[in-house]
Amino acid sequence: MCVSRAHHVAGKLEDVQCVGTRVTRIRVRDASSRDPEVNSVGEVAAKIKIMPAGVETDLDALKGRLEAVIPEGVKLHGFSEEPIAFGLKAVIAVVVVGDIEGGTDKVEEAFAAVDEVESVSVIELGRL
Repeated sequence: MCVSRAHHVAGKLEDVQCVGTRVTRIRVRDASSRDPEVNSVGEVAAKIKIMPAGVETDLDALKGRLEAVIPEGVKLHGFSEEPIAFGLKAVIAVVVVGDIEGGTDKVEEAFAAVDEVESVSVIELGRL
């Protein structure tokens, strides 16, 4: 009995097709190919919570500084504010990054380096 499958052979993805008991190779793609269909990376939306240094922090000015440090290749979808306690509000940024390992690391590092930012944390991720 033959079962259809795909597997890696020397860095290439090999698709096989079963016809009766005979296996027929139907397509081989090089994993390092420049073909956009082969190497297309999906996108991930990340919701990032930025805690300001204190209640006195001007959130509109903070949003402007955060927007200015967005790394290349990252799309800013928008900002919102979330009440925390005693007048303190967090800034929530939604960004779109490539679906790769460490995709939000550069954004988190850039946001953390901005003046009047106390902490930065990813609170939600989702594929687009």
